[in-house]
Amino acid sequence: MIKLVDKNCHFLIDGYPRELDQGLKFEKEVCPCLCVINFDVSEEVMRKRLLKRAETSNRVDDNEETIVKRFRTFNELTKPVIEYYKKQNKVITIDASGTVDDIFEKLTHELQKFGIK
Repeated sequence: MIKLVDKNCHFLIDGYPRELDQGLKFEKEVCPCLCVINFDVSEEVMRKRLLKRAETSNRVDDNEETIVKRFRTFNELTKPVIEYYKKQNKVITIDASGTVDDIFEKLTHELQKFGIK
């Protein structure tokens, strides 16, 4: 993968890095991070969305117990990643409590500030 990365190409990796060490290794071995997208939403809204998804997704991990574990993992491991990149002014935080269209509009506006269209 590393050899295939075009240094002038942008790409999005969903859900990664989950831990700071992963982000640092990625930047060292693949390419520097241009920006990090943080969709900010309350745990209650996220819980409702995941349980709603469970009705149709057939995912066995969309249940209360696993959702609580996901929140714990996010708070313990992923928040430090966001804080690290915030210090570098690379974090785009989007209020994700609205509709998909609202969130998309906010995100595209913020990405333009990083030269991404």
